[in-house]
Amino acid sequence: MKHLLSYSVFQPLSDFSETDVGGFLAGIGCDGLELFTMFDPVCPSYLPYTVSTHLPYAVDWHRAWSGDMDGFGEDIEDLRFITFGRDRGEMVANIRRMMDVAACLDPAYGVFHAGNTDMEQMYHHDYASDDRKVLEAFAEMVNAAVSCYRGGEPPLKLALENLWWSGLKLREPWEHRLLEDKLEFDNWCLCLDVGHLMNGLPDSTDEAAATAAAMRVIDGYPQDMRDRIEVMHLHCSTSAEYRRCFDEKDVSLKDIDKLMRESYKHVGMIDQHKPFTDKRCTEFTDAIQPDFVTHEMISDSIEEVIANFRLQRSHFP
Repeated sequence: MKHLLSYSVFQPLSDFSETDVGGFLAGIGCDGLELFTMFDPVCPSYLPYTVSTHLPYAVDWHRAWSGDMDGFGEDIEDLRFITFGRDRGEMVANIRRMMDVAACLDPAYGVFHAGNTDMEQMYHHDYASDDRKVLEAFAEMVNAAVSCYRGGEPPLKLALENLWWSGLKLREPWEHRLLEDKLEFDNWCLCLDVGHLMNGLPDSTDEAAATAAAMRVIDGYPQDMRDRIEVMHLHCSTSAEYRRCFDEKDVSLKDIDKLMRESYKHVGMIDQHKPFTDKRCTEFTDAIQPDFVTHEMISDSIEEVIANFRLQRSHFP
């Protein structure tokens, strides 16, 4: 099992060391980076330290795939990060572009979010969208994007990640069954994001309760579903109280860029990306036995990211 650190092309490698990045990473027990890539070629300096990649994501791709773009975001700064494009052809082209960019790094996999955020429901407690329909649309979209490649297989293994929004949540085995039935290619696996799983559970009030609640869900996974989970994103989220109590409101879609900027704090209050302080977090890896564990730490400070990585990594041999 390899232990990776989540990083992005916007972060300089000099944050780790001016002279010996590999030595620094090895010194903190890190086997390399899961690098968040974009739509443009990655600087070759990242290549020696990149084990895997995280593809860019569009928060409300389902809207565009469904053809529901009338009057939506005419002045959006970059539509690729909201819907992947204005229509199916543009979306498919952008998804192929981001896969090609990541594939140039020869990664073990590329994480791909398999959920969708309906912008109108951003500040709602309950999401009205049908998880099954969103997941079926996701499979259709990815099939279309992959169809042009040799043998109908993507240029890198796609690790499909759960969110707490509509679509793939990895709470029940039917989600895995649907993907097995609908995806028309073989080079894929699941990425279980533990924090995202906690974000949808009402018992996630503290670390112990959140761990127990998430393990109850995982205990219900059949063995073939566990075998499909090759990647785990490990971080803790205890946001149940906030999710119960935030003020519900409707939002305007006239200025999507402004809405996205204003929603960052709200999303961060839900998806906290805290390090586990208790060794019980190893129960997740013991149950799943993933090939890769990405310690997905988020902070404004690289020093805090590294400190949180060290803390969480210390629970493992």
